[in-house]
Amino acid sequence: HSRPVMRVPVLDVEVELKWISLVLMVFQNTLLVLIMRYSRVYANDGVLYLTSTAVVMSELFKFIIAITGTFHESSSISKGFIAHLKDEI
Repeated sequence: HSRPVMRVPVLDVEVELKWISLVLMVFQNTLLVLIMRYSRVYANDGVLYLTSTAVVMSELFKFIIAITGTFHESSSISKGFIAHLKDEI
């Protein structure tokens, strides 16, 4: 007698991943704001940085992670990656 295999529907997994992604992005953005505020208020040497530079670097980091995840899902850099990228955008 073989035991039935329980399978999670693909839609449930996709919805769960979307919620996890949303929570992680909210956490990341909140942490970014708090760290930027702390670093500007408590700067010891008086040298400040442009907040716009920090925001651009954060967005670039998120972009690299998104492209890496998309590449990982398509598992090739050929037409599959470009088609998958078009579908996601």
